[in-house]
Amino acid sequence: MLERVGNGETLMSIFEDEHLPSRIAFWGWCNKDKELDDLVFRAIRRGKLLHADIAATTQMRIMAGDHDDDPKTLQAKVTAANNLGHQALAQLSKLDNRYKDKQEITHNGPMVIGWDVQPAEPVKLIPDVTLDELVSEDIAN
Repeated sequence: MLERVGNGETLMSIFEDEHLPSRIAFWGWCNKDKELDDLVFRAIRRGKLLHADIAATTQMRIMAGDHDDDPKTLQAKVTAANNLGHQALAQLSKLDNRYKDKQEITHNGPMVIGWDVQPAEPVKLIPDVTLDELVSEDIAN
């Protein structure tokens, strides 16, 4: 089951096989066995990554002209591949922080806040010039 999930097969399609355990039995095993649960989680993550890769590969092949479909079928394939890729990446972003659009930064240490003991000299933005001097200088130029 892990191999099939890791190769992109959905759990629901796997559970449809008669020779495999039921969905309820499988999840019961995962609940009892932390190591199995972790292996399933990693397989699901790999499967979702494979879905995104399949979508990208499909789109790249179509862009390269590697197809013989009519335009309507071609557009349907591009749309389906695009949707598959977006869904896979959205699911991956929920399963693994490395695939999130936005990274969160947390501070886990002591925070030191300080200031200068002596204030710095004030910065003069405008020179000490009177309005009359500015006007006469503008007229001269």
